[in-house]
This record gives sequence, C-alpha cells and structure tokens, in this order.
Amino acid sequence: MEWDDIVYIILLLFSLGFGHYIRKVKDKNLKTWISTVVGFFIILIVSGRHILHPLISIIVNSFIIIALVGLAFEVHDTAAASARKVDGGSDMESTSKDEAISINPGFLDIFHYSFAYIGVLTGPYYSYRTYHDWLHAPFSDYAPCYEETLRKFKLVPLYVAVFLLVSYIYPIQYATSDEFYNERSTLYRFWYMWPTFLIFRMRIYVGMTLSECVCITAGLGAYPVFTDPKSGQGPTKEYHHLKEISTNPEKASKELYSFETVHNLDASKTEFATTMRESIRSWNMTIQYWMAVNVYKRLPRSPFRTAITTFVSAFWHGMYAGHYLCICSTALYIPVEDLYARHLRKKVSSTFGKIFDFMLCYIRMLSFSYMGITFILLRVAAAFKYWASIYFACHILWAVLYVVGVVLIKRGKKKVDTDTKKYSTGRRLLVLLLLLLLLLLYYYYRHEFHDRIVRTKFYDEVKTDKAMKGVLTSHFIE
Repeated sequence: MEWDDIVYIILLLFSLGFGHYIRKVKDKNLKTWISTVVGFFIILIVSGRHILHPLISIIVNSFIIIALVGLAFEVHDTAAASARKVDGGSDMESTSKDEAISINPGFLDIFHYSFAYIGVLTGPYYSYRTYHDWLHAPFSDYAPCYEETLRKFKLVPLYVAVFLLVSYIYPIQYATSDEFYNERSTLYRFWYMWPTFLIFRMRIYVGMTLSECVCITAGLGAYPVFTDPKSGQGPTKEYHHLKEISTNPEKASKELYSFETVHNLDASKTEFATTMRESIRSWNMTIQYWMAVNVYKRLPRSPFRTAITTFVSAFWHGMYAGHYLCICSTALYIPVEDLYARHLRKKVSSTFGKIFDFMLCYIRMLSFSYMGITFILLRVAAAFKYWASIYFACHILWAVLYVVGVVLIKRGKKKVDTDTKKYSTGRRLLVLLLLLLLLLLYYYYRHEFHDRIVRTKFYDEVKTDKAMKGVLTSHFIE
C-alpha cells in the first residue's frame, strides 16, 4: 500500500469519527464553520503548500470541480423555475418541486459548500440543496446514522484483506517491468489484467464505502423514505409534504429515513451485473448522476452523446492518457453489448438464457479489466505497450462480436426495421472508428511487432543450433 493511500485512509477514518461530534452541534452557523475549517485542514494536509494557489491546483481536487459546476447548474435551474412561475406555466406539483430544489447562495455559502469536510477527498457528490438541508432541516437528528454506518462498514475489512493479499501476490509494478514483457508468455500477460483490475476495484470499494460512511455519520443525505430519494439527486416526490415536515421537528421524528441520496456504490451489481451499462450505474453512482444530468441530458440528441459524456468523465478523472483510453473505450464496447443484451438476448430460449447472461457477464468483466489496466498504468506508452503485448485482443474481439451480432440480427428479420437502420448509422461509425484505431495502433507499433517476430525466430534458430550441436557431440563421443 502506498503512502498516499495510507494518508487518505487515516483522513477518512478521522472524518468518519468526527461526524458523530458534528451531528450534535445544534447551532447552524457554528456547524457550518466547523465543517469548513476541518475541510480546509484536510485539504491542507493532502495538498500542502499548493493550497495557497487553489485556482491552479483545483484540478487536483476533482470533487470541488464537480460541486461547483453542479452548483452553477442548480442556480441556472432555479432561475429557469422562477421564469416558469412568472409565466404561469407550472402546475402545483411542478411548483412544489421547483420550490424544493431552488437555491440562492451567497459568496460565503459557496465557500462553505466547497470546503465542507464531507466528501472533500473522495466524494460522494451531493448538491448544494442537500448541503443546505443538512444544515437547516432536522432530518439528521432522527435518521438511524449509527445503524446505517455499521451496515455499510462491515464489508470494508473484506475489501482491505483482498486488496492487500492480491496486491502482494500480483503487484501492478510487475506489469511495467522488462521481465514481464520479455520472459512471460502472451497468455500470462493477458491473464494478469484480472488480478490487477481486482486490486483496483478493492481500492475503490474501500474509498467509496468509507466516504459514504462519512456522510452517514454526519447525517448528510438523510431524507424521509416517502420522498423516494435517488443517488446524487435527493427527493423525487412529495415535495410539499417534505417542506412541511422540514420545519416541524415533531412530525420529522415520526418518519423513516433513507441515505440513498449519498449512496455511491452497489458492489454486488458492479461485480455481477450482466451488462456494462448496469455495472457502470452501480459504480460511483453520484458522479454517474452528475454526468447524466449536467452533461448527457443537456446535449442535443445525437449518436455522439455517449461518447461526449465519456470524454468529459475521462477529463474529470485526470489528464493522464490512460484515463482517456480506459473511459472512452466504453463508447466502443457498449454498442457491441447492446446488440446482444437488447436484441439477441430476447431470441435465446429460456434453457440457454442463463448461459447467455453468464457469457455477457464474463465478456463485460473481461472488457472492464482490459480497459481498466490502462487507467492504472496512466501513461500512454505503458498502456499501448501492454495492449500491444497481447495484440489488442479485446479490440479485435469487440469488432468480431459486432459484425457477428449485426449479421445475426439481419438474418433473424425479413425486413430491415428502424433498429437495423440505427446500427447502419451512428453505431457503425463507432465500429469504423474502432477499426481505424486498430490500424493506427498497428502502424505505430509495427516495428515492435516485427522485432518480436524476428527475435522469436532467432531464439528458435539458436535452440535448433544448440540441439544439433548436442547430437553431433554425442555421436562423436560414441
């Protein structure tokens, strides 16, 4: 385990314990300042002297970026709601919703929201509205914070144990060594991405679970169950009733509460989901909500909405090329997956349905591991070197699966319907881009391929020569 990981774990555990204290602070102004000061010192510990120029180093703290951009859209949506109210174009339910999500923060409010210790390190994302309700609504006083924290935390020791064991046996550093590429077989290198991605998942699971627990111990994200809160969004209905009990502690004390607003990880779905779409929705869920609401849904309808959203996601994760190779590759895989999950799956009999789902799940995790190792290697040279060492196996697999899927769909239909037409436009363009990528990668690494083939032939000739010399020597001795 690296030193940075140890520091993050210590700070997360401190934040988790500190939530029990801050939840008892009743003075709203004092609670706000304590949260901000603690968050500021946490950033100071992590960033050091770079905190003196946050406009430059803010890219390091990606969650502040997410929070502030999300806040800008919240302000925009509030202004749009006010305009609808003036025009008289809203019904009672819409008006209640607009009032429930409306915000009007000042400069100091934005400062406190940005530096609040909850989520400042590893998330999850929560809206300014959620932050405001944490400070001013009585929900955190009656939510089962301790029980919910314990329920979330119980799997953390398992994640840590798997992380330490597998990273000790299969260190990621080995995947960058000369021995890994010169002495290990292609099959071994292909297999190595499985334990590497397992290490990555366990590391993320620990961070996301602890960050959820930090929110829960502080009481942030607690909303009555009747509001049907969603991850990242918060309440989705009964806004008028919510407003009523938010100012009535007696009524609030009688409600059941949920922390779904800050729910950021469903590990079981991430591990065992059939499709990548479902798996991604269960991973970093609050960020998925942010990307969907603030990027995907605000773009005009086009075949490239998914690609643009994944590019924004990659840009948010960092500036390393490995992030782009990993995340943007999902835009190449998902159209292939859709062919089988949405169109061919319903044609499979119930007898082979589970086998079909298992194969989809296996290919999904294989593709995740294939893409994920580039996220870990970071550098474009290291990522391409690894992919080249296994001959871009999954890229080729995706292209083959896509062609086979399109052929099977066309053979199963007498007429070309709208679905087939859709594949003949935007999604086929993605496949062409995939093939172009393969050609470019082959062109870029053609000398390496040639050298490897020559080197293999040379070794075979040397072995043959040594064997012949051994035979002649034994014959001469006899």
